[in-house]
Amino acid sequence: DYDGTSSLSRIVGLNEATEWSVYPNPAVSPVQITGTGLSDVTESVSLSIIAPDGRVALDVVAPASSLTEHLNAALSNLSSGLYVVRIGRQTNRLVKP
Repeated sequence: DYDGTSSLSRIVGLNEATEWSVYPNPAVSPVQITGTGLSDVTESVSLSIIAPDGRVALDVVAPASSLTEHLNAALSNLSSGLYVVRIGRQTNRLVKP
């Protein structure tokens, strides 16, 4: 931090009852993340995008309510391909045409 202090936020995992998806898929901007139980998560969760070549294109910990913003910002800079989107421990595939 600018003032020399730091703090950590608590990261929570999504339970198995939380199901989510990204639409539209194939992804044309903007995309939405929706899911059963996802709106009930009030703490920070991890969001990762894994590129076709295996590199991590995005790895962020953010409030569940802002995940769509992070995903759209990352997608605007990615080339066409099949990506893996991971929220917590759950994954889905996403095609960017």
